Amino acid sequence: MKQLKAIGYIRTSKDEGEKISPEQQKDAIKSYCNSQNWELVDVLEDKGRSGKDLRRPAMQNILDSIKGKKNKFEVVVCWKTDRLTRRLSDLLELLKFFEESGIAFKSVVEPIETISPMGKAFVQIIGVFAELEWGNSSLRNKATADKLKKDGRLLGAKYLKPFGFKKTNGGKYLSDLKPDEKEFPILQKILNRSNPVRELILETRMAERTLYYIRSNPIYNQIIK
Repeated sequence: MKQLKAIGYIRTSKDEGEKISPEQQKDAIKSYCNSQNWELVDVLEDKGRSGKDLRRPAMQNILDSIKGKKNKFEVVVCWKTDRLTRRLSDLLELLKFFEESGIAFKSVVEPIETISPMGKAFVQIIGVFAELEWGNSSLRNKATADKLKKDGRLLGAKYLKPFGFKKTNGGKYLSDLKPDEKEFPILQKILNRSNPVRELILETRMAERTLYYIRSNPIYNQIIK
């Protein structure tokens, strides 16, 4: 078997209640590399960093070295895949990037690796199931949104109110929206398509894209009778 050059990656987080210390992760990586006769060129650590995204110094160091073709390793080794990231979508993107860059990956305690044909096939199977789950999640979200619309509920973060209206009674339903005394007359001018956008920009001091967004917002068809 070819002797590969490996780099180890360790991550710990303050808010996860770690069950394995950095030293234990490092020892596990060293032991595995020794068992495979791989040369461990370095072990990088992100201490006290969340796994919700990839914006971490050590992780970026690895990615940047690969992108700049300055890497002195051929395989990335970590204790578990959740040390790389806790998001399946990020994991699959990361493994895809490694493969396209000619870099292999191995999880010490999981049957996840991209060195053997079987390992690569297993990762592809994970990707297929993840894609199915994303599709099902999208359908569930659409069904929920359709139900909320049917019930007259407002959608969006914190039930954002449309321009020209104010919220009453908590503002969760369309019926809770009432015309705002100052904004509603301006809204009527904006929705009147006989008024040129250039003139509205000067009068309302709104950006052109904002005016077009207001004119195309379908919520006004529901609340303005």
